[in-house]
Amino acid sequence: MPIFLDAHDGSELPLEVIRTFLRGARGGTADVFDVTPLDLYCGDDGRVFCVVSAPDEAAIRQGHAAQGVVCRRVQRVPGRASAPDQLTAEEKAIVRQMIAADGSWSELYGPDSESLRQVS
Repeated sequence: MPIFLDAHDGSELPLEVIRTFLRGARGGTADVFDVTPLDLYCGDDGRVFCVVSAPDEAAIRQGHAAQGVVCRRVQRVPGRASAPDQLTAEEKAIVRQMIAADGSWSELYGPDSESLRQVS
């Protein structure tokens, strides 16, 4: 299944939504829209980046809406070679590069992606 990256201002995410995401990532649990949380990155500036596997962008947006969460931007991560419940080291590197290199993430959340922390 394809991998997607979406970004949020951390203040927009209720703590329970983050907890549910992390439980899903640890357990490889898909939601009713067939979206499986894979990884979470947090920036020192309050940005939160969610990495998920999903059938398509619409499923991600539906899942966000069901939780009352704003989904500003979703971007597909190139490639998909691993099992749906985990990311390879190469895929993690690609995600970090996407966050750092894509100017539109910076426009929304600021240019500093060096301060990212992997959470899950």
